Amino acid sequence: MSVHETVRIRYSFAAKPEVVFKAWTTPALMQKWMDGSCDHYADVRSQAKADLRVGGRYEIVMQGELLHYGEYQKIIPPRLLVFTWNSHLVKDTLVTVELEGRGDHTDLTLTHERLSPTTAPAHHQGWTRVMGHLNHLLTKGE
Repeated sequence: MSVHETVRIRYSFAAKPEVVFKAWTTPALMQKWMDGSCDHYADVRSQAKADLRVGGRYEIVMQGELLHYGEYQKIIPPRLLVFTWNSHLVKDTLVTVELEGRGDHTDLTLTHERLSPTTAPAHHQGWTRVMGHLNHLLTKGE
């Protein structure tokens, strides 16, 4: 019997849900902030592809070599995005991104399920770091 862990991250952005959702689903934006490096974002080293439809696939190559990929399970713009998440560390995990608008702000809740006890801490740290990158992109517009 395997034990599964869940990571949950909450973050508030000074941007409307439509803008945050676009950052999660547009490859040119995804590759700017979704990188595991310590830089705010390293678009020179990251690459992203997305076929935004239920059953469509995405790929993100972080730091020029770390492939992450999966399939979109649910897409409800600009409120909900559910997709599988695979990498060299995990297989068939599930990520749910919920966006709730509050005026010109968005509260984001990210839930990453089906992690093992050994991979959950690294994913908590990684998601927390990239939320900072996303915030930088949304506030600085770079």
